[in-house]
Amino acid sequence: MSALKAARIPIAFLALYGLVDVIGQLGYVPTVDNVARSLEGLFTTYGAVAVAGISVLENLVLINAYFPGSLVILTAMAMQAGNPEAAAITFCAIYGGATIGYHLSFLVGRMSDGLWKKRSQSTYNSTGLGLLFLATYWHPHLAAVTNTAVGGSPVPYSRFLLYSLLASLPWNLFWGGLMYSAGTLIKGEVDLSTVLYVYLVGWIVYEVLRSRPRNRQ
Repeated sequence: MSALKAARIPIAFLALYGLVDVIGQLGYVPTVDNVARSLEGLFTTYGAVAVAGISVLENLVLINAYFPGSLVILTAMAMQAGNPEAAAITFCAIYGGATIGYHLSFLVGRMSDGLWKKRSQSTYNSTGLGLLFLATYWHPHLAAVTNTAVGGSPVPYSRFLLYSLLASLPWNLFWGGLMYSAGTLIKGEVDLSTVLYVYLVGWIVYEVLRSRPRNRQ
């Protein structure tokens, strides 16, 4: 297997996310800030229903490339500061929507199995898979890429479900609790695009290195 062929999936993700970034910077679509303000207005009008819907899209691979990252979901929790009951409802909407998004991204990978199967002859071991989920579920973009990649591998759905639940609940509780405590003191979002690109480049390097021993056999 050639190095480029082995790394074709992360290369495709890198190209697609980069394309979305370029289109936004050129002004052909509304800026992320404008989208964020519109989404925040939905919170006030539709409450938890809007939060759940946005959470689904925010965790759906490629579609979330145009969304304002974690800002919309964290803002929803911050708006509930001082109201535990409303915060609990909001958290359930966030977590429920995110879970649906995780599964849809996994399904995208599973439906593409015919394209990815030759690349993924070996399954992830339990330790490696668990660390992969824990290391990427802290942000929706990274989680979506992970879910799609695992969906396109021979990893069974039952194992995906287990590790997804184990990784997603702690991270969602962490971010939800942090924003509830901070309230409106935190109003911005750290630009995590660089983190996503570093992750994808690292994935490409990993696949290239993993393909080398096979070429020598």
